[in-house]
Amino acid sequence: MITWLIQEVNLELGSPFSVANVVIDTARFGSLVPESELAKVNPMVIGTYEINVSIDGKNYTSKVNVKDTTPPNLQ
Repeated sequence: MITWLIQEVNLELGSPFSVANVVIDTARFGSLVPESELAKVNPMVIGTYEINVSIDGKNYTSKVNVKDTTPPNLQ
């Protein structure tokens, strides 16, 4: 099923996070995601965060997984 909200997103620890990470077309659908939902995601803390949006009685959820997959750079 294709939807406007991406169902699952992997985000590297410390990477910038915005509505563009979870919405397929920000110009068309970006304003549908409340800032309060986006604020739930802390890109500086490893974990799984859920963004929930309800429109016209339909619920949409995006799961954002903040992960640290970058190996350390030893010198």
